[in-house]
Amino acid sequence: MKSSGQVDNNTINSFSNALGQKIVNPALIDYYKETDIKTSALDNFATKQKYYQDMQNLFKSYQSVGLGDELDIISKELASNSANGTAGNIDQDSKLSTIANAYQDFAKKIMEMSVPSSFVQYHLQIANTSNNTGISVSSMGKIIDDPIVGLSGLSQYQKYSDDLVKAVANLETALLKQ
Repeated sequence: MKSSGQVDNNTINSFSNALGQKIVNPALIDYYKETDIKTSALDNFATKQKYYQDMQNLFKSYQSVGLGDELDIISKELASNSANGTAGNIDQDSKLSTIANAYQDFAKKIMEMSVPSSFVQYHLQIANTSNNTGISVSSMGKIIDDPIVGLSGLSQYQKYSDDLVKAVANLETALLKQ
């Protein structure tokens, strides 16, 4: 800072860069461990097919809650805020909270399932990325009231939602190899 007490451009740039570095680091600690998984006694084609069908059914049951709609909701909330300068929409915030909780509940329900031993790593990855996506959506919902937390949540969301898609694709690839 200058001796006059005013902030110069270099200080602003340094502060912005330091802040940006903190926002960009999306790492969350995985909640679930391999020891939390219920491994099924059998690990054959039939149990793997049943497991995958159960996973699909569970996911379908959560789609009605709005999983996948979170970016549309955030976009509408930001557009509404910039258009009229008011704080976030309570209905939109409620939807985001419901979606965040649904991702975390989905992870919890996944961990209650019995898993063929050859799918343990895929299962764990899906559970943790789903849980972390839920945490990210919750943080993202604060983007109007606390932009730093909201932007950090958005960065986390990008990482963990991509990781979730990859984890599901990896499970499907492993199933196709059977």
